[in-house]
Amino acid sequence: MASLSSLSITDGASLDEYEKESCEIFDGISGAVNAVAFPDGHIEYHELDDFFAVNTQMADKYCLNC
Repeated sequence: MASLSSLSITDGASLDEYEKESCEIFDGISGAVNAVAFPDGHIEYHELDDFFAVNTQMADKYCLNC
């Protein structure tokens, strides 16, 4: 979805989709990087805690600094 030129907050991925797609990316870059910055601005404020929890789990799983 991020490659679309017309991406908007209403097109955002669900928490499950976000986790699945991010894990696919991290599987591909594992060992090549040691730190990541997760994207912002694509979720609603009330979703922050849930997305931060997933980000932390993924960073820990792939031994990344976040």
